[in-house]
Amino acid sequence: MDRILEGVLRSAKPTQVKNALIKKVIDAGQRVDSSNDVVSMLHCTSLIIVENGKTDFEVESCKQVYVAWAQYNRAALEEFFSVDLLRRLFDGKFTLSINVIWLTHQSLLLLRGSSRFDGLCRIVEMKAISFVREHPEFEMVAAFCQLLFDIPGCIPDGAFAVTFCTSIIHAVSTFSPPVEPQRTRHYIEAVGQVIGKFLSYVWSGFERAQIMQLLRTIFSIISYVDDIGLEPSIALGGIIQYIPVELMDTVTKTMVADQNIQDMNMTMALKRMIGWLSWPGAVNIDHWVVAFLNGLTLVHKYAILNDIAESQVDQLFDKLSYSAVRRGIFHVVSHVLLSFQDSPQAFHKIVGKVPHLVSQLRTEKSSNEFLLRFAELMHCLMQLHPGYPDLYEPVLEALKDQPPPTSEMIERRLAQYKPPTRRTASSVAIYSPSLQKSETGKTGLVNLGNTCYMNSVLQALVMCDSFRRDVLMLSCGPRQTVQARLQLLFAFLTKSQRVAYAPYELLKVSRPTWFEPGSQQDCSEFLRCLLNQLHEQEIAQHRPPSRKDTSSKSTSAKTDTSLPPTLIERTFSGKLMHSSRCLKCGSQSALVETFTDIPLAFPVHTGDRSAGQRHGHSPLKPSMAGGSSVFHDHPTSKTNSLGGFGGVTNNVHLRDLVTHFFKPERLEGENRYQCDTCRGLQDCERTLKVVQAPECLILTLLRFTYNVKTQSRSKIFQDVTYPKTMYLEVHDDGTKTSSTQRRSKGKQSPGVVRVETYALATVIVHSGLSLDCGHYYCYARHCIPVDKTKLSKKPTDDVDFLEDRWYLFNDCRVSYSTYSSFSNVTKRFAKDTAYVLLYKRIHPGGHTSEGATGHAFTLRDELRDAVERDNKAYLQERELQARREAARQNDPSAPSSSWYSNWNDDNDKGPPGSCGGSGSLHPGSRLVF
Repeated sequence: MDRILEGVLRSAKPTQVKNALIKKVIDAGQRVDSSNDVVSMLHCTSLIIVENGKTDFEVESCKQVYVAWAQYNRAALEEFFSVDLLRRLFDGKFTLSINVIWLTHQSLLLLRGSSRFDGLCRIVEMKAISFVREHPEFEMVAAFCQLLFDIPGCIPDGAFAVTFCTSIIHAVSTFSPPVEPQRTRHYIEAVGQVIGKFLSYVWSGFERAQIMQLLRTIFSIISYVDDIGLEPSIALGGIIQYIPVELMDTVTKTMVADQNIQDMNMTMALKRMIGWLSWPGAVNIDHWVVAFLNGLTLVHKYAILNDIAESQVDQLFDKLSYSAVRRGIFHVVSHVLLSFQDSPQAFHKIVGKVPHLVSQLRTEKSSNEFLLRFAELMHCLMQLHPGYPDLYEPVLEALKDQPPPTSEMIERRLAQYKPPTRRTASSVAIYSPSLQKSETGKTGLVNLGNTCYMNSVLQALVMCDSFRRDVLMLSCGPRQTVQARLQLLFAFLTKSQRVAYAPYELLKVSRPTWFEPGSQQDCSEFLRCLLNQLHEQEIAQHRPPSRKDTSSKSTSAKTDTSLPPTLIERTFSGKLMHSSRCLKCGSQSALVETFTDIPLAFPVHTGDRSAGQRHGHSPLKPSMAGGSSVFHDHPTSKTNSLGGFGGVTNNVHLRDLVTHFFKPERLEGENRYQCDTCRGLQDCERTLKVVQAPECLILTLLRFTYNVKTQSRSKIFQDVTYPKTMYLEVHDDGTKTSSTQRRSKGKQSPGVVRVETYALATVIVHSGLSLDCGHYYCYARHCIPVDKTKLSKKPTDDVDFLEDRWYLFNDCRVSYSTYSSFSNVTKRFAKDTAYVLLYKRIHPGGHTSEGATGHAFTLRDELRDAVERDNKAYLQERELQARREAARQNDPSAPSSSWYSNWNDDNDKGPPGSCGGSGSLHPGSRLVF
């Protein structure tokens, strides 16, 4: 009969005829009298199955015949399928090796319960390890695992079980996905449902130590770095899901704390585990990745975390488009972005892709729930990294149909991801050399760890062209350390080829002693302190060497009239006259005082100047603000009213705040004035008037409030309309002296001498919910006058004397902007509010002190040489970086480097910090009471 079968298979008859004849051969197996005929048929068909089969038809036909004849004749099968035959099958090299597993599998299933069954199983058990090592192909391993799963008696036992599982893991790590798309589904199901489930079955009988040994094997595979660039198969993701989750905490803590595991190996392992997230249908992989990330946080391995965030987040984000792997990838992406709280760099890598993804999700009916979760994540990240309206505007537009989370929800979510300990500034990867130079051609400033308060001020000052020109032209003496560092910084910001410059030298010499390193501070306070240092160091430099400085008081009101005015006095200083008139006798006193900025409080609509006292709040000192500056519970000062990024509808004009500042104030009741003429406390009227206008007018909006009763801090979110042009009345002080006190009988009202015109040049914005958190960024433009013929003859707020060519400075990032785009930023981003404004004086004829040339000038030789040397060094750094990037293509485990990584201030303990402070150039708090 076996010869008949061979003749049928090799004949040229139609397939239909062959199938009919083969069916007759199968049926004949029930009526065979001689066991020798059965053995001959089994031998014939098995040989075709494993070696001689030329076509799929021949092999499949013989499989049908073999199974049928073996079922009908079990005694003959037991005689045929002997221990020797099984050894030859496993030891031999057959053309159709995959069918060796099939033949063994079917024979053992049919021989279950026979006398030979246990012996045959022992043979398979003995050959299992070597067979997998010799045949690590996907089909072979999957088929063999199915055999062992159906026949557990063949599974290696004891110590060999761990070795066998190790061999399977190594084999899986070499799998290659099928080229044919139609076979992909089978490949995925076989890895997960066959190999993975088999390993899970075996592991269920293992001790914890045995499983830990296997996990170390997996980790050694995925952390290995070679020079060839061979990658372990992503198929490992199909089996890792079956590792008992109760071991997750122990495994991750053990691995991240192992001193023998180098950072490059840990980084490589994590990147490959993240790659497993692309395995369809896999579960728990995201939990393993997050567990490792949390473990690395606990042992302070932030360099690895930063590398993972910067190198993987954009690739992961792209895969959110695929619904099959979206759940696990979103878990990891959320964790990485929310944990990477020190820098917006990782978030900004993907923020431009958000609108496209949202558009895709809207077309998927099943994605509504995910879209809600995604929108919540985006709002959390925009609040975590505030101050980038140009980047976030498209995101808000894309998510406008999704309800934003409340601020309380956002704060709770962010609190879940705060690191357990504070990072050092040197561990924060805030600047990356991969950033490209801004299209504006301008150089940004590196954030040195919550130093946006300093960066925004420096970027505002460097855009003040006359001030920058004078700083660069000055010859600095040995006492002018701040001036020298500022001069060098201005030179670099003007001519450097770098994307961003690290101002750490200036920070070291200019940071006030009461500023806690690494904490957020008040940019207005820093500005005052910086100007004060520049002022006093210039005075000290010009004093005669024999003069000893024994004065302990501030030199902000300089008494040595023999010295020329300092740069700060020429640029930012003006004079205010404080007048107090007794309402009983009519006598009055006046004091002329120098100022560098005008702090503007928000009005209290009580109609009573002493309302602050009656309500238990202390007014600011008169030298700080005119009018009333008591605490007012404005509705927009409550952070919980923001509810995400809703707009603020209430606004006030800057002109109204200035008017309020100069509004006469009555001192009565407990606030009465000590009149020297009446020799007692009397009601009086106090007024403020500008008697000398500064070249650059700095206006600070007092947004940070402190309620004495509730002992709480908050921020006034009221929108302020700031015009392009400001008009400031300048009065006659009635005296030749600049800082004297005088008294006279009768009414005195200094008249207005002139009205000075100012053009808006800089707006520093505070983005944040309160004094304790936030971010500063700056809008600024060069003071280049426009053509006078284009100006309106009627003086209005809309008249603009300077070119409408604005820039947005946000630490390293510099981009173009326009007045129309940022003047309404608070309406779109409720917590982004103007804080410090700088107006440039417009001289008669419509020109500024810069003249028509604006910001064009030549650097002094020593500054130019310093910048040129650094530019050459920068080009060498770029070349070295390019080589490193090329090396990373061949060696992905190489850690990313940062141009700024060499700087380390041991005193700078990183974020979080506050957005305010208590010190200032002149006495008085920056808070509104």
